[in-house]
Amino acid sequence: ATKANMNATKAALSVATATTAAAILYTTRQKRENRLRALLAGTSVDIKANHNAGDRIIADREFCSTDLEAFDKYVALLRSQTRIEGDEPMSERFWSLIRDQLEVGATSHGYHPSQKPGTFVLKSDANVKSFMTRMLQLASVYELHPLSLSKQTMLPLSIVLRELFYATKIGMVSMLWIPECSHCGGAVCSRFTLEKLPRNENCKNCMSRNDIDKLDDVKVMFKFLPEILYAPSNWHDCPVSSERLRHIKFFGLVPPSVVGSGFTFTAGVDPKFDLGKALPPGKYCIFDPVGRVQLTLDVQGEATEEDSPLKLSIKASEHCMNEDALMTGSQSYSNISLAHGKVAFDCLADKKSFFSFTLYDDITDDQMFNVPQDEREPFASAADCIHHPSFQKLFSTQVVSDSSGIMVSRVVLVFTDVVGSTAMYSKSGDGPALAAVQRHFQVLFQAFSTTGRIVKTVGDSVMAAFSSGEAAVTAVAKALDGIATKCRLPDGSPLEIRVGMHAGESLMVTVNGINDYFGSTVNVAARVESKANARECLISESVFDSDPDALDKFNRLLARGYDHTRDAQLELKGVDGYVKARGFSSKNHAAFNYKGKVAI
Repeated sequence: ATKANMNATKAALSVATATTAAAILYTTRQKRENRLRALLAGTSVDIKANHNAGDRIIADREFCSTDLEAFDKYVALLRSQTRIEGDEPMSERFWSLIRDQLEVGATSHGYHPSQKPGTFVLKSDANVKSFMTRMLQLASVYELHPLSLSKQTMLPLSIVLRELFYATKIGMVSMLWIPECSHCGGAVCSRFTLEKLPRNENCKNCMSRNDIDKLDDVKVMFKFLPEILYAPSNWHDCPVSSERLRHIKFFGLVPPSVVGSGFTFTAGVDPKFDLGKALPPGKYCIFDPVGRVQLTLDVQGEATEEDSPLKLSIKASEHCMNEDALMTGSQSYSNISLAHGKVAFDCLADKKSFFSFTLYDDITDDQMFNVPQDEREPFASAADCIHHPSFQKLFSTQVVSDSSGIMVSRVVLVFTDVVGSTAMYSKSGDGPALAAVQRHFQVLFQAFSTTGRIVKTVGDSVMAAFSSGEAAVTAVAKALDGIATKCRLPDGSPLEIRVGMHAGESLMVTVNGINDYFGSTVNVAARVESKANARECLISESVFDSDPDALDKFNRLLARGYDHTRDAQLELKGVDGYVKARGFSSKNHAAFNYKGKVAI
């Protein structure tokens, strides 16, 4: 019956729309959850009663496994979707490379708990290392970090983000916004929408207080549906410093159990199975940020050959970190005293998360949680996403949290305006002039939305935002060429625009349902535009600062025949001192003599 259902689902998905496919998968999910409820009936394990939502448990799935058939169905859906105008077709190469990484999880790893409630399977150090190898092999796809994937696949970050945005839209992956903790580098919290990000929050890993006031400090991360990659966890993104690694005595991995069975790990009991030697006298900590588990051990004496092994039961749900208690400082941890260090640990992950049984020697909070900046991985940020053209098209309703705004450390802003618009309307008439302006908007929107996003229009002016100077210069060059060749007034003369570009820190605020920008960077960009001549783009030096690719693009444009109009020291109203700028104009403007005839 299961095979028949799978074949029927496969046939339906081959012709289904994304909505129909989601409904089919939902039905399959409901069936699995019904089987799970039946399996849980009569057992002592109540997963729903444990803290945190965690991932969905699938009763008939092996932990840390992948379903390539489910993956292929979603890729087929992606391939069949009509993409928004201006976006390239699906990247076959990207999804092929991702599939290659998922393949390792399609075979059984054999690291299974017992199906008999209350039993514990003894696992050796070799078993743990073998299972850990499986998890490490899937690490790059368990949490999909766009910048890391860009490096692995050697595809531009823009393509990786675009593919993941479209995958989010059809439900193949979920998109999470994760502020990085200033102290430990871990996830302060996670939200599915930008507007749900809090203004400040205690880190779920180290409990340090964080102000969430910069989009550049908010990571974007994607996760596959459990049907595709099944490795449920209560938390994620918990970096470990080199200092902390030095304090690890040993560790074991405990997948979540729905029947109440677990694993046994030993220290100093049997060399064939031991994770480590018997623990010397001293204080120890068992800590797992993923399963949200913590307790302390106090080993009183040295173990002797005559000592019988002690048995210690660790039920994850009984040692959960309570977030409310942590925030108020009332959290208390179990402190277990042991006569000696020859111990068998019976570990049960009775939650919707795996449990990493990691034992540390006596370690301070700073050694445990502080991760230096140079040990943290760079990441794609919320700012990278907001300036991505596909994000603007697919997730236009994703806006920042409130009217107080959030900072973006660097954005390249472009302003344009039609030159002589009052005279144009008077000379050509309202209708013809408006038609020319609308054609000019089409040219600008097409040029700017390829590498950036349109923020808004005000009258005949356009405001656009880009994540890099190179992207902005490329877009403006394309726009100037298009205006010169495609936008004419009734008498044959070209419509003319001026363009200004400036970069810097800006405050992003939600206004009229869009992510708008405010602050001095916006004001200077608008002032730079006002100083440009007809058919000219003036670029402030701020665009080239710390962005050599932007300067290289500018020089390559000049080498291709664009005019270097001037280097200037601009005196701008309301701005102290001078603003350095350099200008260029389209290589196509010389094709017209601006008297209504094409120059030959």
